Amino acid sequence: MKLKQILGFTLIELIVTLAIAGILAAVAIPSIGSYLQNSRATALANTWVSALAYARSEAMTRGTPVSICPSTDGSSCSILVTDWPKGWIIFSDPNGDGAFSAATDRIKVQESLGAGTVFTPALNTVTYVRYNDMGFVAYGATTFTIKASGCSSNNGRTVTLNASGDVTIAKAVCP
Repeated sequence: MKLKQILGFTLIELIVTLAIAGILAAVAIPSIGSYLQNSRATALANTWVSALAYARSEAMTRGTPVSICPSTDGSSCSILVTDWPKGWIIFSDPNGDGAFSAATDRIKVQESLGAGTVFTPALNTVTYVRYNDMGFVAYGATTFTIKASGCSSNNGRTVTLNASGDVTIAKAVCP
């Protein structure tokens, strides 16, 4: 009498497979965390660079100064440099004073970048950025440091805005 061979896994094969999977997971999970932080910082920096480019474009298109200021509510500017991650307003600034009022033309509002986001200008006096009608930075040329919540290693970003209106992005070390 012949016995049929039963196909399947033995307990030893299953344990070895699970051990290998556990080792691979232990190696991959920290890399995934770093990748996610890096992606978040890149997205935040790109959001800011996009806002700067949009404001510059609007200033040249409209032929009048355009400013960006931090805003906690989308309807008024804040004078605190710590409010940049809470959002901002891009607005037409014909008198070039960097102050948003009901008489000015609101162009775009950016909502909060998320809890725990650090967004600080190197010059702690920069409460707005203003482009003139030629696209040059009339006020606010500085380096902004952007760090996502839980930032570690070199997953932060610096966005440098120079007087000509050019922007550069570089990696920054998180504390």
